Amino acid sequence: MTARRHGIDWRLAPAGAFLFILPFSHTVALRLACLFLAAVVALQATWRQERPDLPCRWPLALWAAVCALSLAWSIDPAYSRKELTNEVGYSLLAFLTFFYLTRDERSWRFWKAALAAGCAAASLAAIGHLVRIPLWPDDGLVGGRNEFSTYVALVMPLLAVSFAQAGRRRERLAVLAIAVLAAGSAYFTLNRTMWLALFAEAAILGWLHAGRSAATGRRRAARTFILLAACIAFAGAFVAASQMKSGAEEIDAQTLRATVERDLRWQIWSYGIERIGERPLLGHGYGRGILRDDFRAHIDNPFAWHAHSVILNYALEAGMVGVVVLFVLAGCFARTFWKLYRAPERGVWMAGAFGLALLLGAAVKTATDDIVVRENALLFWSLAGMGLGYARHASMRPRDRDEPAA
Repeated sequence: MTARRHGIDWRLAPAGAFLFILPFSHTVALRLACLFLAAVVALQATWRQERPDLPCRWPLALWAAVCALSLAWSIDPAYSRKELTNEVGYSLLAFLTFFYLTRDERSWRFWKAALAAGCAAASLAAIGHLVRIPLWPDDGLVGGRNEFSTYVALVMPLLAVSFAQAGRRRERLAVLAIAVLAAGSAYFTLNRTMWLALFAEAAILGWLHAGRSAATGRRRAARTFILLAACIAFAGAFVAASQMKSGAEEIDAQTLRATVERDLRWQIWSYGIERIGERPLLGHGYGRGILRDDFRAHIDNPFAWHAHSVILNYALEAGMVGVVVLFVLAGCFARTFWKLYRAPERGVWMAGAFGLALLLGAAVKTATDDIVVRENALLFWSLAGMGLGYARHASMRPRDRDEPAA
């Protein structure tokens, strides 16, 4: 890429704009236009150059093939076709685009800046609404409760890496402020699973970083303090959100247990398992809402239109074959990121740690609600692609001066 001015490659602008607008509502056409332009730039950039081997290409192809083949037995082919386009087609396009566009330190920094700016802007927009109306803006400028809480859970590992790679104190403070702003605004979604995901991400990042970092003295103590403070804050926020949702004046173990027992998900999961038994091998066809009308009628709740679990949804959509393929794909990515984490170069192992935290956060967040879809699916696959692309670059430049010493 040569179209640079003042150190910025302006051909990265469509991809940067795509990352910036992801958390904002009513931007579907704009985000897809930016994604397509970014894909064209990626294609042009790699057309006459040696393209790197794509990690996990065979599990990715198998996953896409199984999802596409479900059209043959789908009970609603038109719906499955639309979902395949959105959740498989666009997701793979985002993954490939950011894998091939993340070719140097400049692009990696640009992605981090675009995501941080978008996260800050969306958080401020949510807070601006909450100051006027103390209810989450489900139809406002940012996504609904589930969408925004999932966005924060997915973007937080990248903010953590940005903090670790920041070369100046003011940069670290800016990243820390954005992370606090995002978590603080997302608290008002009252989504409890987000705090479990953030806790898991903080724990694994702390463990992985402690195993590789050469930091000593005050720097190690400062990072340990930040990690412990984050874990305590996430645990406290989970309890507080549970108390607000339960309506109890005080929260204790008995109240938490009663809240869990009353959760509508038990009924949803029971019905989902019952319907899986009808087509256990191949499922009913791709799309988490393939049985949306049946779920709504049985549960008698307009929001209960799918199984609220990524594993149960895949079993409903593509049967046990789909579930096995999903685990194969997740296992391949986990193995790839673990191998990167074991590499000697700092940039590579940090990309590996980032990828493992991203996978764990997504797994926790989707355990009780299949919400990594649409804009958040695009975010997840973009993050995975850029993490793998950056690791490839860092492995070829282990002494890159843009990264501070540990």
